[in-house]
Amino acid sequence: MSVTSRASSYLRLASGLAGLRSSDVLLASFPRSGNTWVRFFLCNLISLSEWDGREVDFALLNRTMPELGVDNLLARWPHPTIPRVVKTHQRYRFMFGRKASIGIIRDPRDVMVSYYHFTHDRKRIYSSSFAEFIRHPRYGLPSWFAHYSSWRSRWSIVVRFEDMLEEPVRELRRILDVLDVEPPDEVVEEAVSRTSLGALQRAESPKTATDRYGAFARSGTSGQWRTYFSDEDSAHYAELAKLHGAGVYV
Repeated sequence: MSVTSRASSYLRLASGLAGLRSSDVLLASFPRSGNTWVRFFLCNLISLSEWDGREVDFALLNRTMPELGVDNLLARWPHPTIPRVVKTHQRYRFMFGRKASIGIIRDPRDVMVSYYHFTHDRKRIYSSSFAEFIRHPRYGLPSWFAHYSSWRSRWSIVVRFEDMLEEPVRELRRILDVLDVEPPDEVVEEAVSRTSLGALQRAESPKTATDRYGAFARSGTSGQWRTYFSDEDSAHYAELAKLHGAGVYV
């Protein structure tokens, strides 16, 4: 990243921090951990409650659900269905204070597989091997553990991607408890149905879903890391987990 790009990124982040309100809830995760899944669920709740069930695609999602450092957080939040939920992949910063926050975590080894394909196949911003990728200070396991360590005592609630796969209604209702909203059961269940992996894949534009970079929503499974990690990679992971005192996924 150039000096100019880095300065621009810091400026957008500072502007976003200035726009955060006490009523905002942060949706904080490392990339490829399930953040988009949760945002689709929340946007579908808005759609079912306020837009007569209008179909939610990625464009509508990104216009509706703001991201720290990307969108104008000084703008009014027009949706009474839920408080404003602000996405961020940033590590915890003291400026966040005690703001309510939802942590979405996923087995970091599966995160590495998904993130590798996202940066390598889709975005073409990383071109080296998988073994090198998981050791990269910005994209790899060192960055995941640094992110987790910064947030783990700060999150108001932690939701595991794997638990959302098994019991999506239960886990997404836990998120609604943090937001202090209680939509009707049928609305929650319909929003969950609209947020299945197949629904997310259909929500992508035809160009995005079929171009040579591949789709944003991949397999959405757990345990795929076993076909990617060598013994040396697994030892590296275990060493980092021990170093950071993070036994959440062993």
